[in-house]
Amino acid sequence: MFCSLKHIFVEKHFFGTAYAGTLKDQNGAMNGAMMGIRQSVLDQNLNLTTWASWKEQLSFGGVADSYTSSPDLPHIETSSKQARMTFFTLSLPTSLDTFLISPMK
Repeated sequence: MFCSLKHIFVEKHFFGTAYAGTLKDQNGAMNGAMMGIRQSVLDQNLNLTTWASWKEQLSFGGVADSYTSSPDLPHIETSSKQARMTFFTLSLPTSLDTFLISPMK
């Protein structure tokens, strides 16, 4: 069965940046997927380099409530053929990939 994305939640107050999961019917059978994303990620239209560097730096004492990175902490560089690769354009297919490669029972 091909998994369909039935719900996208935009979270105003969320500690992570995004999440994904499966939906089940009343019998417990998987019948779709859902994902959520932190509203501030969308509002700030973060590019992938900015988001990835910020996320990586959290483990090394980076600032959790601002998408700023420190030059003294690890920094991630990304490149794409697209003019601007945003966190959202990466996270949507990555989240769906989880469901496409996982067998639905």
